Amino acid sequence: MKKFIVITLVIYTFSSLALRQKEPAEDVLKETLVSLEKQSWEAWKKRDGKFFQEFLSDDHAEVGFGGVTNKITVVPAWPVRIAWSKVIRSKISS
Repeated sequence: MKKFIVITLVIYTFSSLALRQKEPAEDVLKETLVSLEKQSWEAWKKRDGKFFQEFLSDDHAEVGFGGVTNKITVVPAWPVRIAWSKVIRSKISS
C-alpha cells in the first residue's frame, strides 16, 4: 500500500510540473492577444485604416448589415465604416 501511495504522489508531482510548464506559453499567448485587441481598438478610435490593412489577414471575413465582406472590401471603405458607426451611435443615444 505504501508503494502505491508513493507512486501516486510521484505521478501527481510530475503531472503538476508538466502542467505548470505550459502556463508561461499560455500567458504569453494571452498577453499577445490582449495587446492586439487593444491596438485594434486604438486604431479604430484614431480611424487608422492603415493599421487594419496590415492587421487583418488576407482571408479576413466579417458579417455586418451589408452581409459578408472581406479585407478587400473592408479596408478601402474604412472612412465610410467610421461614419456609419457615428450615425448608429447617435441613433442609439437619442
